[in-house]
Amino acid sequence: MSHGFGTNPETLVVLAWAACQPGLREILIEARQQRKESEPILRSRLTSAIPPVFEQDLVYGQAYHCLFLYRLEQVEYTYVDWALRGYSSVYLKESDETRAASENAEASGCSTEETALLWEAIVGGDRLERTLKRHGLSRDWIGDQHRQAQLLRLHFTLALSRLLVRTGECPFLVREFLSLSLEHVNWDELAALLHRANAAP
Repeated sequence: MSHGFGTNPETLVVLAWAACQPGLREILIEARQQRKESEPILRSRLTSAIPPVFEQDLVYGQAYHCLFLYRLEQVEYTYVDWALRGYSSVYLKESDETRAASENAEASGCSTEETALLWEAIVGGDRLERTLKRHGLSRDWIGDQHRQAQLLRLHFTLALSRLLVRTGECPFLVREFLSLSLEHVNWDELAALLHRANAAP
């Protein structure tokens, strides 16, 4: 190996998954010899490996699918290819928590993309919004917004656990990507958005 490159957690998770895929390394080596791009090959393999876990959940599926796709977009496929072919090593670089908010997060007024995506799923999905109301998670907590934020976090974490338990063949990268996404949601902000939405006439 000639060089080492720092990369993000998403890339390392995909690399761990790819390393366990029979024949994938050989396919990438052959593609390189034929001067073909590796990213479409990796994306295709990933897409075919994900079971219909999101489609099976009519309440939370869309929200989790958006969070999963956002994480997938963070993957640096070139580094996955290089590491699998033995061209280069990769390591976890320092976290870039101060990254600029994406256009979607800025447009929604949210501090993180994950918060914006989850908020869009809540207001855009009648079933999810009704479920939150039924569980009392969208009501006014009379000044205890932090408690509401904690309950929202717990609710979505438990819903994720149920989703993954129902699909035994779900690859670990789905669990890891969704856990990463939920860690980046600003739950206090989400609780405040729910409060404002309920207070609106």
